[in-house]
Amino acid sequence: LDDELLLTNKLLDTFYNDMERRNIKISLISGSWGRKFNRLLYTLIDVNSNEEILLITSETIYQPENLPLISETLIDIHEKFLNQNHILVAAKDIYFGVGGSILDFQKYLIDRNINFVTFKVNAGLKRSIVYI
Repeated sequence: LDDELLLTNKLLDTFYNDMERRNIKISLISGSWGRKFNRLLYTLIDVNSNEEILLITSETIYQPENLPLISETLIDIHEKFLNQNHILVAAKDIYFGVGGSILDFQKYLIDRNINFVTFKVNAGLKRSIVYI
């Protein structure tokens, strides 16, 4: 399709070479939200290192009953790696039918005294990205 990015070998080689030249390493970690995930993360990243962490999550705050678990997981990571983390949470402003919303997430962060910035995404559905 015209709007898709074609990942050719040349493009991938250029990307990998550029990452190596800049001394950038990427580790992808996936797992269920909660303490077990955080313990895994803490065994892989040295809190005393200068490594920066970019945590990206999307479409994870749609169920109100899961909001505390997801929020506390992110807050714990944010506090453990205080000056070396960037957390991006992408979500619809309102999840019709299930009840979750970006406002609920923002309120949770405010109640926990966590600083964040919200960026609105110009798309068909109202979406936001919260940067912690």
